[in-house]
Formats: sequence, C-alpha cells, structure tokens
Amino acid sequence: CNTTDKTNYESLSKGFSSTNNGQYTCTVQTRWYKTDGTDMGTSSSDRITLTYVKESTTVLTASSNPANKDDSVTLTCVVEGYPAPGQPTLEKSGSPINWTNGCSGTNIKKCTKMFSPARYSDSGDYKCEGSNTIDGVEKPSIADLSLTIVGDVEV
Repeated sequence: CNTTDKTNYESLSKGFSSTNNGQYTCTVQTRWYKTDGTDMGTSSSDRITLTYVKESTTVLTASSNPANKDDSVTLTCVVEGYPAPGQPTLEKSGSPINWTNGCSGTNIKKCTKMFSPARYSDSGDYKCEGSNTIDGVEKPSIADLSLTIVGDVEV
C-alpha cells in the first residue's frame, strides 16, 4: 500500500496507534501489453480508513495501605482508553463517592480521593469503574481495592 503521507505509513509499519488514524490509499500496479507490444499499463487503487481503538483499562491504588489513622491517604484511579473514556466513578461498599479534585486527562484519566486525616471509617472496599464506547458499545473496566486504616484506638 502507498499513502500520500509517507511518514504516517512508515510509523504504521512499526506498530499501530491512535496517531495512525486516517485514510490510506492502496495502489496495485498492473502492466498490460497489446499483442504488438504496446504498453497499456494500468493501475487501480482503493481507499481504506484505519481507526485505532483500545478498550478501557482501570487501575486503583492507595498511597499507603494499610494507612495510619490521622495520616493522609490518597486513592488514585487511572483509566486509559481510545476513544477517550468518560469520567470514572468511585464507590465504597456500593455507595458513590465524589473525587476530591475532579479528574484530569483525556485518553488517560486520573482521579484522586484524599482522606486527610484518615479515619477508621475510611476503611472499606472501594471500586473504581471506567469505560469508553467502541462502535456504539460501552466497554467498562473495574478495579477494586480494600483500604485499611490502622492505629491506636482512643478510649
């Protein structure tokens, strides 16, 4: 296949990524000759459109786990996908929780929830869910984390 954008074609031959999205023209050269030897060379071409997709993946981490009571602990959820994923959701034991400062990024969304100071009540099972839509179908991904807050109990 040939393309009008040689740089794009060369990078495509090394591996496909979102930077390779676009139209490519493939040309087949065929030589036809008359019986008298006259060159009747012809070529035909076809255009294809390539679109890179990557289903979303989600990772949920804690800055420390177990975390000490009264220290700061941050949960970080990272969702990656192409097309870009929507804003991920965070839940604790099935109840929605708001992100501390929203989320940043486009194809890689990073969201944080800070507990400062950490309390025993912050212990529990957390779930971060992200998703993107590919060909009209939502492609969710989920990451789970069990957070434990430790320390002396006040009497």
